[in-house]
Amino acid sequence: MAYPPLKIYYFPRKHYEIGIVSVNSTGGIFKIYSEEKTIADLFRYRQKIGDDIVLESLKNYLAKKKKNINLLLERAEFRGVQKQMLPYIKAMMI
Repeated sequence: MAYPPLKIYYFPRKHYEIGIVSVNSTGGIFKIYSEEKTIADLFRYRQKIGDDIVLESLKNYLAKKKKNINLLLERAEFRGVQKQMLPYIKAMMI
């Protein structure tokens, strides 16, 4: 495929299976990644994505009434970014 330009990445299977949730919609049931896994993935690839998007996503998540900080930290630990994410969580929770 010449357009649009694509970059293909391969990841271990275990990184795909963690954090999948089912969402009911009028169009059916869809499987998507949880917010916590998505934010952990954003932190993992923040060099490519950019800090502005990553930090804005974390800020929006932390502003929600229904948030699960323990699950967020668990997903961050699984992706190897808990040490990088924790100072931002602490600063944004003040």
